[in-house]
Amino acid sequence: MTADAEHPFSFSLLCEVNSIKHGLSTYVELSHEVENMLNEKEDQIGKQLTATLNSVPAEEHQDVHESYALDFRAYQSTFRFLQREAMFLTLYNYFEHCLNDLCDSIGEEIASRIRLKDIQGKGVERALLFIKLVPEFSFTNIPSVMEVIRGANQLRNVIVHAGTVLPEDPNHKSNQFVRSQPNVSGEPGNPVSLQEEFVSGFAASLAQFFIEFETEMQRYMDRTWRCESDPKL
Repeated sequence: MTADAEHPFSFSLLCEVNSIKHGLSTYVELSHEVENMLNEKEDQIGKQLTATLNSVPAEEHQDVHESYALDFRAYQSTFRFLQREAMFLTLYNYFEHCLNDLCDSIGEEIASRIRLKDIQGKGVERALLFIKLVPEFSFTNIPSVMEVIRGANQLRNVIVHAGTVLPEDPNHKSNQFVRSQPNVSGEPGNPVSLQEEFVSGFAASLAQFFIEFETEMQRYMDRTWRCESDPKL
């Protein structure tokens, strides 16, 4: 990707940031569709249960309830939790991939001697450090969003590396993050649970990050233009 030598950033890079925001909304729509599908399936099971109860003697109702219990449990909890965890991980991976790509493009467009690969660390934290050091983007206007993004890294590690089980230490960063989020629950040493609203809320935080990212790109361009028009700056 080649930028105009006098006026970074390129139009294509600006469009890419906007495209990333659109991608986030697509994932949220998919998550809602899956939740609706699970709701519909649960309703079907409920109707089947009612029909079966109406067709057998009362003394057999307990056995009928027990025979449907596993199906209800699967749709009321297991499948929902799995899809929310999967969607959260998908959103996080999407964010990390897009942010890394943006860092690579920025390093190329401003002809920086320091590129993303030269920064110590990995993943989102490395990318955030790059955009702080190289183009000097600042996200101090969205502290709550940055808290969610950094906490999400802890939550991702719990889901991927610990089978969703939170650390025993109540002061661990992941437990602190869970306590700070209204749509996440879980106690130290027990599995974490994501509520339906968490996915859309996390995506909204990521979208707000990229809105601020666009603002910082514009600030960088304004600063560049001022320096070009007045070399004394």
